[in-house]
Amino acid sequence: MNSGFRGTLFPLGYGNLCFDKFTIGQCVIFKSEQMKKFFFLVLVAISFFTSRVLVAQDVNATVYLDPKQLSSSDRTALAGVPQALMNYINSYQWAGGNWTLPPVTLSLQISISQSLGGGGYSAQLLAISSRAVAGGGESMTVLRVVDNNWQFSYTQNQPMQHINGMFNSLTSMIDCYVYLALGCTADSYADLGGSDFFHQASDICAQGQTSGYSAGWTETQGAEYGRTSFVEELLSPRFEPVRHLIYTYYHGRDILASQPDEGNKDILNVVDSLVLFKNHLGGPSLLLDRLTDAKYLEFGAFFVNFPDKGTIYDELETIDPTHQSFYEDFRNK
Repeated sequence: MNSGFRGTLFPLGYGNLCFDKFTIGQCVIFKSEQMKKFFFLVLVAISFFTSRVLVAQDVNATVYLDPKQLSSSDRTALAGVPQALMNYINSYQWAGGNWTLPPVTLSLQISISQSLGGGGYSAQLLAISSRAVAGGGESMTVLRVVDNNWQFSYTQNQPMQHINGMFNSLTSMIDCYVYLALGCTADSYADLGGSDFFHQASDICAQGQTSGYSAGWTETQGAEYGRTSFVEELLSPRFEPVRHLIYTYYHGRDILASQPDEGNKDILNVVDSLVLFKNHLGGPSLLLDRLTDAKYLEFGAFFVNFPDKGTIYDELETIDPTHQSFYEDFRNK
């Protein structure tokens, strides 16, 4: 008969072992002490795993700052910025506690081009995010953006706080690219999975356009990169097919080890479809350019041993003429 009990099954006579050496009273004390120790260990374990959940990161960011163009006083004023920004990013739950994917690996490289006086600076930002192939394999670049048009103000030891709806010329730029990194990563795991994060980035862009630091937040034309125009493409139905293909590509990479035929089929389909999309678009795309900036080395290396690689590299050069010389190098290996 099943009693419904789902605990540990002990050998017969286990409960009588204490009578071999102890009196009945001593046995009660022995059991009591053992139970105390048991519950103490359980509480320690619960505390440990709870603390692990509480400190789980959405983003694991590293921040670098190059101030070599500045005076010694400005360098001193900015010396604490990298660590302060890492604390600002890594200690915050960007997804409101709902991020269930591995933490996004994000590198932010800030190059200060000049001091504008009064604590104002002009800078360039290189943002690179990556994630591993499913199963902990090869690291893949997900987002790579060079943003050359950024102005911000900062005073030494200025606190960095997350205040929703309030624009800050330094931290709002960081917020924008963290949300872009989260969105692009979420897109790589689920079809159109990053939309909520792209909307967050869009809200920041709108705030930036009406701020006193609107340079870099205004829309751009053609192939000129602008963060606001990039976010608009990510949320535009016109460019949604690229986001579908991005998911298909990562799905192919994730299943490649276990299902090589299906994985290769997915990846080849992405290349074919991107050619069709670009021909149909008939103009520049910031989204497509950012995709190939992140992926050209990965694309090039992936197809080196394919039997029909000549045709594949022709297609890659059609999609991404900027990196044609790299594809030619891979073609000839």
